[in-house]
Formats: sequence, C-alpha cells, structure tokens
Amino acid sequence: MSHSLEALLEAYDALRSAPAGEINARQANYEASLQEVATHLGIACTLLHQMIQRKYPSWLRAQKRKPSSMPPSA
Repeated sequence: MSHSLEALLEAYDALRSAPAGEINARQANYEASLQEVATHLGIACTLLHQMIQRKYPSWLRAQKRKPSSMPPSA
C-alpha cells in the first residue's frame, strides 16, 4: 500500500476515534489529506473517500494483528 493511502487511513481512523472536542480539527485534517491524495491520483474525493471506507475495516484488523516493535523482556 502506498504511503499516502496509509496516511489517509490513519487520518480516517483518527477522525473516527476522535473525542468530541477534536472532531472538527480531525475532520479538517482528513478532508485536506483526502483532497491532496485525490488530486495526486486524479480521482474525485468522493470516490477516494468511498474507497477508504471500504478498506478501513480490513486495515483496522491488520493494525491489531501487527506485532509490537518492542523486544520481549528477558
């Protein structure tokens, strides 16, 4: 997966998990990132957003399966 799509999924995840006081800031961040990536890819923002929404559940499951970068304690 490209770095820009990974970053977009992370921004979407941050938006979905935002506390009430941070929703507007995270929404603005996600929309700005969405616009930037959509322009770079040459597709509509709505289409890219739909793609992110479809990919999000499997991305989230994969994030939960990632092993910790911390080495096991001795």
